Amino acid sequence: MTLHSESLRSQKGLTLVEIMVAITISLVLLAGVIKIFQSAKQSYNIQQALSRVQENARLMTDVMIWDITASGYLGCLGASNEVTNTLSDQGKSYDFAAAIQGAEGGSGNSDSIIIRRASEATAIPVIAPMAHQEASLALDSTHMNYASLQQWDVVTVSDCAGAAVFMITNNPDNTGVIEHDVDTVATSGANTGQSNADDDLNRIFGSPSTSTAKIYRVGTTSYQVLPSSSGRPTTSLFVSPGGELVEGVEDLQIQYGLGSTPPNNSTPAIAEQYVDADQVTDWNDVVSIRLTFVVNSVDMIVNPGDGDGLLRKTFTSTIRLRNRAPA
Repeated sequence: MTLHSESLRSQKGLTLVEIMVAITISLVLLAGVIKIFQSAKQSYNIQQALSRVQENARLMTDVMIWDITASGYLGCLGASNEVTNTLSDQGKSYDFAAAIQGAEGGSGNSDSIIIRRASEATAIPVIAPMAHQEASLALDSTHMNYASLQQWDVVTVSDCAGAAVFMITNNPDNTGVIEHDVDTVATSGANTGQSNADDDLNRIFGSPSTSTAKIYRVGTTSYQVLPSSSGRPTTSLFVSPGGELVEGVEDLQIQYGLGSTPPNNSTPAIAEQYVDADQVTDWNDVVSIRLTFVVNSVDMIVNPGDGDGLLRKTFTSTIRLRNRAPA
């Protein structure tokens, strides 16, 4: 009985040393748990950031590859066939004799590129031969694309042997008649101030002796890197017309693949060298384009330290200009 009482009295509490040991062990275990949690969270953030970078890069390449690949498209016209441009203003936005045109950004700056092409989705058949080379064109007014045509639109009429770029000067309504009068100046819309300096299209389109002629909308698209419109301290890829396309693009370098003209004078399909934009003397010699760009995670994912805490990845893609292949 005495031994039992003494045993109970000896276990009434813990000594200070025991408490401190227990607390130390608990802190060590807690620190380990916190470290594991932080590592897991950091890994998750990195994976999320990497996924975002790869997704943005994929979007950028998908859009630019699709656009650049189709540059110079003017229907079934081959690269060596003639393109007549009757517009009075044939500056950068209207120089459809050149499929693409780039600008060198210089040291530490991103490059930019302009792409010119027709849109197959807007094609409308020419249903009758022109009376002469300066005459109006007759289109199928019941075609699903006809209603979208408007006065002052810049279009191209094309068959497999030639093409002509001009501005529509009349209101198409539902008549099916498209006119291209000389010196009639656009008074509204994106082409304000534009006119046709000549009404001679240099071909009679719609002739039964050639392939079916069609009218297409033509346009110019440009890509460049500018400060983001989101208000965050980053840059983005902008497309015009359109606006901000991909956030976090901080560098875009573009090189152009040149090929020499073979003995048969057909357009080369394989690049022999890649050069910067300021080394290109004839844009029609460009047969492919190499894009190198850097995409960042936009949001900080690591302790900045000496940097800014952003995840970055560099991508490279080479694009063949299919409309520069031999006709």
